[in-house]
Amino acid sequence: MKIKISIADDHVILLETLKSILEREEEFEILATYNNSFETIKGIEKNQPNVLLLDLSMPEQGIDNTHLATGLEVLEFIKKSNLNINVIVLSNFDDFAIVQKAVRLGAKSYLLKNVTTEVLKQAIRTVFLGNIFFQKNIQKKINTPAILNYLTNEAPLILSKRERVILDLVSRGFTTGEIASNLELHKDTVSDYRNLLMKKFDAKNAPDLIRLAYQWKILQ
Repeated sequence: MKIKISIADDHVILLETLKSILEREEEFEILATYNNSFETIKGIEKNQPNVLLLDLSMPEQGIDNTHLATGLEVLEFIKKSNLNINVIVLSNFDDFAIVQKAVRLGAKSYLLKNVTTEVLKQAIRTVFLGNIFFQKNIQKKINTPAILNYLTNEAPLILSKRERVILDLVSRGFTTGEIASNLELHKDTVSDYRNLLMKKFDAKNAPDLIRLAYQWKILQ
């Protein structure tokens, strides 16, 4: 069974290059290529590829000033329409907020456009099987595996009531001893809770823990 692929990017040279590279693989079949998001939405609704390579920064308006959807709106359309399409975002942007929004809208992979051909092929094979795939520099930026599970809702980050209280106190600058005194707990117990929080958030230290908790909107 071949993996049916569509590609959407407004840079024609990149589009043709990707098509040329991928169609050399016997396991891949290129169904269509698109230059803007409006064409992408119409095309994927009709053809329903297994995998869509999607640029997020395609133009919002056409020559006649009619509105065209952005790449993120393509993702939103796929999600709302319940289309069984595995999306790989190909982007120049590695900003956390953009990555987070793309994944929340259903992207199974987020790759930068400087990715190697082999990594791209690996990503296609991985998302085709229903799994997620993020290149290493994106993983570092969003602190996987914990945040990926959180973003994709595959394994939501669950904190107990006590963990949330201790996290809040840590964020307000309380020391382990002060937290133990306030909650009438042994210092070792508080230390155990802090260590567990660090592990759950995949945090390096207390400032990193607080940053991630705000980033994930667990702390407001």
